[in-house]
Amino acid sequence: MEKLEKQFQKHVKWLIHIRWGWIVFVSLAIITFHQIFSIDLPILQLIILLFVLGIYNLTFVLLMRKLTFKKFEKFASLLIRSQLFIDFLLLALFLHYTGGIENPIAIYFIFHVIMSSFLLNKNYAYQHTIFGVLLFISIALLEYFSVIPHYPVFDYTQNPLFTNTFYVICVLLAFSSALFFATFMGTTISGEIKRKDKILEKANKVLQEQDKIKSEYVLMISHDLHEPIATVQNCIQIVLDGYCGNCDPGVTQTLKRATKWTDKMIHLIRDLASLSNLNVMVSINLEPLCINKTITNILKDFDQQTSQKSINLKYKKSSRNTWIAADKEIFSHILTNLISNAIKYTPENGTIGIDLSGHKTKVLLEIWDTGIGIPAKYQEKVFQDFFRTPDAIKYEKDGTGLGLSIVKLGLSLHNAKIKIKSPHDKLPKLHTGTSFILEFPAIKEIE
Repeated sequence: MEKLEKQFQKHVKWLIHIRWGWIVFVSLAIITFHQIFSIDLPILQLIILLFVLGIYNLTFVLLMRKLTFKKFEKFASLLIRSQLFIDFLLLALFLHYTGGIENPIAIYFIFHVIMSSFLLNKNYAYQHTIFGVLLFISIALLEYFSVIPHYPVFDYTQNPLFTNTFYVICVLLAFSSALFFATFMGTTISGEIKRKDKILEKANKVLQEQDKIKSEYVLMISHDLHEPIATVQNCIQIVLDGYCGNCDPGVTQTLKRATKWTDKMIHLIRDLASLSNLNVMVSINLEPLCINKTITNILKDFDQQTSQKSINLKYKKSSRNTWIAADKEIFSHILTNLISNAIKYTPENGTIGIDLSGHKTKVLLEIWDTGIGIPAKYQEKVFQDFFRTPDAIKYEKDGTGLGLSIVKLGLSLHNAKIKIKSPHDKLPKLHTGTSFILEFPAIKEIE
């Protein structure tokens, strides 16, 4: 339902933009025909109509700014219908003051009914078409019987078309049938599109439910596997520590290999559990979080890893507001994954940077490194489950390919965005490395 109302908002704004364009177009047309072609037009009436159209359009602009989403939800369909009917009335008046039935501008009625066919349901679209036909017939007949004055644009003084009975009947029949045919085609196409949208939406819901069931199953299996594998690993470690007596070198080597593989298995199970857990979450508990303090605490956990590879870890704090609404555990997991990746794929004596900047409406967090980089053709794929680039596999064989999937999913739960730059511009002379730029909505600073 919320998606539908957002579409209505988009349609209302679209109609507003079209009217501004129409005001400019008609103004230029009046100047062109009056000044260049010396056609005698009722300038005063046309200027008044343009002024009314501008005020009317500005009213809707202000209304859209003041209406909250919940209030708009109640009046969405009414706003669109009222705009289309008023537009038709103003278009009919423009037609009357610029030649009436003799003016080819009548074709714009057809464009209008096509718009209504796509924006409104079938019943309202036909109501709109009937209203347009009645307006056009009324202007033609009232001018024909001299009830209202005729404003000629073209020189038909000897044989004016608007009083030619055969011409008037033919134009009215052609115009009415064209409008109804356009409405029929528009509502048919629009109905088919909406029907297919509903089918796709239904199929998407089924897929989401199936994906949720799969994630719940994987989460359950991951928990069931973790305990026995961890127990096996502990038993192997007891033997390696000599609590069960001395082992032959060959046995010791085999046990070390077994420990290595159980480590990989446990790491994979943890990643699967994290990913599945995020997948089944509908919402998370968002609380005020100061990123500055959180990052400082997380970086302490990486002192040993960075010192082993002689990596220079830089942290550029922000003096401005860096408060966001976040789940501290998930945020820490996101940042830990990105820093772990940076350490893993950055050679010895490299550099890893974390730049934090606070803005009025957003907080930017950039994690960059001087590592192997991510080629442009793989930058969209790295967020897919189990995907690893060929360069990453060549550089580091061990890896689950789930780290960035977890990051992307965790960020989506925070309404945050992520962008990749590789190579980045932090150290332009190197022409390498990767930068992950995270954007969080900012909240008011808490003292």
